[in-house]
Amino acid sequence: MLSLSKGGLCNECSFTFGQLTNLLNECTAILSTTNNIETIYSRSVLAVQVLEKLKTYDHLNFINPLPDKIIEQIHIGFQDLFISKKIKDNDKLNLDVTIYGNGYRCLIQLKGAFYYDSELNAFYQKVKEQSISLWERFNKISVSFTDSFKQGYYNEYYKSGKLLRELPFILTGENSYEVNGIEKTYYEGENDEGKSVYVLLEENKYKNGERIGISKRYGTNGKITSESNNDNLSDVFSNGVFGMEYKDYYPNNGKLKLDNQKDFGKEYYESGKLKADWTNENYMKKGIHTEYYESGQVKMKVLHIDSVNRDGLMQKYFEDGTLKELWSYDKGIRLFIKKYYPSGQIKSEWLYNNGELTKKTEYNVKGEITKIS
Repeated sequence: MLSLSKGGLCNECSFTFGQLTNLLNECTAILSTTNNIETIYSRSVLAVQVLEKLKTYDHLNFINPLPDKIIEQIHIGFQDLFISKKIKDNDKLNLDVTIYGNGYRCLIQLKGAFYYDSELNAFYQKVKEQSISLWERFNKISVSFTDSFKQGYYNEYYKSGKLLRELPFILTGENSYEVNGIEKTYYEGENDEGKSVYVLLEENKYKNGERIGISKRYGTNGKITSESNNDNLSDVFSNGVFGMEYKDYYPNNGKLKLDNQKDFGKEYYESGKLKADWTNENYMKKGIHTEYYESGQVKMKVLHIDSVNRDGLMQKYFEDGTLKELWSYDKGIRLFIKKYYPSGQIKSEWLYNNGELTKKTEYNVKGEITKIS
């Protein structure tokens, strides 16, 4: 049986609703002075928590409407004010925020003073030159936000001032953001012909910090060189990598070079002829791997027990089909190597103990030993 208070609510609901009212009044009073932004934010969070508690009381459905939409708007307003007041000072931003993401190079720390640049329409910071690779060197970063600080862009720049990388993000919590949108990386340097170029190098799509969809990489001529599908990954981490669906292309003509799928993989010569094929298990190499000469003759055949390790005999052939080499493995451990002359006469023999070379014997074309080491 409900015990009703003067306002028509049970005692427990009346107390909780009173908490909510007091919190809102307190937040409103603090907001009018903006002297204590941290308190505004913490009290608005608490107000939402109290509201969630009220919403669990089924007998409150006669109060129409519950002020959840109002509370949500007030909470968002407090959150925006909290962030903007904390970091914005005229044409300078004092930042201490983090951008999170699970992809390569997507954990960004933004700290210190950033100054407004009207040409960039963003706040920039000079940094000590950083090297991501031999060519990816930047000494300037910038950040731009929407008016409410709910989303924005992080950028890196070459010494020349040209954009190296742009990374979109969205607000996920106090002083924290997640990568959300398409990350783009650009190349500034020389192409294969020694000419200076500035082109799009890579595109990666993110949703709430997770890399999704097709990632693309381009050559210095602007043509696509690889695609990888982040939605099709192996569910195991083996030998330092996850297996995934991906395709590589020849940069000059755009023809398919390599195609790795869940159950199989294939590699092609630039002419389009088959260069290799293999079986996969959940995008990871496992089973027979065969390589071919462009003529179609088998060049090599081996059994993979996983993406790295071989088992049994790996056989290599001359293009006329005669045996060229024999490599013996026991579950990834090398046992011996035998190499042959085109005539079929043994050329050299390498013996291993637990994967370590212990003896090497060399022969001339007559089969006579010429050297032992």
